[in-house]
Amino acid sequence: MTEITIRQQRRAITLTPQEQQVVKLVAEGKTDHEIANELVLKYATVKTYLRSIRQKLQARNRVEIVRWYYG
Repeated sequence: MTEITIRQQRRAITLTPQEQQVVKLVAEGKTDHEIANELVLKYATVKTYLRSIRQKLQARNRVEIVRWYYG
């Protein structure tokens, strides 16, 4: 896969504004509890957002989410 194709695929993925905030905080190294506190959300809500983000990005874990963020 070429770099252009990867960039095109990255742009095609749409995250909600809240999911974008969660991804940013994950990339900063925050834990789920820290993210919940910072965004004034319940821990379970953060977990739900992360599950949705992983599905959309086809990421298996937080590391892949961070790689996508800095991609």
